[in-house]
Amino acid sequence: MRESHVITRRRFLGITSALTLGLPAVARGQQAIRIGTLMPLTGGGGVYGPDMQQAVVRAAELINRTGGVLGRPIELFHEDGQTNPDAAVRGARKLIDVNHVVAILGTWSSAVTLAVGPICVQHRVVLMNCSGSEKITELGKSGYLYRTQASNVLWGAAFGRVAAARGYKRAAVLAQQNPFALTMRDYFQKAFEERGGKVIEAVMYNPDQSSYRGELARAFASKPEVVLLASYTPDASVLVKDWFRTGYGGRLMLPGFAANPRFISNVGAEAAEGILVVEAAPAPDSPAFKAFQKLMAKQDLFLYSSQTFDQLILVCLAMQAAGEATGDGIRRTMRRVANPPGTIVSSAVDGLAALKRGEDIDYDGASGPCDFDENGDLLTKSFYVFEIRRGQLEQVELLKA
Repeated sequence: MRESHVITRRRFLGITSALTLGLPAVARGQQAIRIGTLMPLTGGGGVYGPDMQQAVVRAAELINRTGGVLGRPIELFHEDGQTNPDAAVRGARKLIDVNHVVAILGTWSSAVTLAVGPICVQHRVVLMNCSGSEKITELGKSGYLYRTQASNVLWGAAFGRVAAARGYKRAAVLAQQNPFALTMRDYFQKAFEERGGKVIEAVMYNPDQSSYRGELARAFASKPEVVLLASYTPDASVLVKDWFRTGYGGRLMLPGFAANPRFISNVGAEAAEGILVVEAAPAPDSPAFKAFQKLMAKQDLFLYSSQTFDQLILVCLAMQAAGEATGDGIRRTMRRVANPPGTIVSSAVDGLAALKRGEDIDYDGASGPCDFDENGDLLTKSFYVFEIRRGQLEQVELLKA
């Protein structure tokens, strides 16, 4: 979205103007390091995108105020991924071909990341993403993709653990026809059946329908005790309304990126009552997360904004460690700044200062430890378990990584 770019550029210019008045400054006249964002500002992920983008803006402002990276300021260029692969590809091409960015941050849905990823690999641009599909792992072998979200291998296993721990033996899955949902379905089934359960039905559906009564009838035909809805907020809202009106019963489970406050408002407190929600956990008690909340001036923050905040910091730390602002430089040093061994740092300021002193670092951020395997996947992730009670998400469990 061009307007978002204009706003960020104005902020950047305002910062450099203020820095000339005696604050710590980046070297004047140095060419800016160009970084793009491709957040879901609209579409199924539109409830998350604005905070995700704002988190990156705040991180860039902080880094620019304290001297930038390699003595150069960060300049951001924003495009709306629209939670749509075609729109995201157009946005990525503009960021790469017109804006000449070295990294793109914040792709959210797996379908978007899978569409954009090959373009980034081809042009040697690093892609930081918040997507879960197992298929992204293959692209990550290039060294140009890193995800701060748990893969759906971890998500599916978490749902299987939750269902089995509550004594359920018969489960069904209702999943949107897309890469993230397919993987979640498979790994939920694996984890659930390893613990003595049985998935008796798996129904795939297409999004943007006005009703899902036919799909619900198929999913509940064999009377499952618990049903996993692998959905986004818009279709989950329609599904749960239809489920409640038809009175199928059973227990529903949803991922946190679908069952958010907007979802509860959409379906009503009565329909949402008792739904189990599993969400990848940030690091809420850490100094990094508390500093992030203060910087954003907001207490109620979705996990994805802390992830994109960490994404920009990780890219900047990797460029500082590499001594160059290129996709290849980021690829070479990402694990060096993100993984052990090294001094644990929880802020961009501390990390950049340590690197300038020649130290090895291990960045643990607002979203939690950012330790990547050889494919750019997170090594571990903890999960919250919530239950919707009286229209509110109440935490009932923390599944440790």
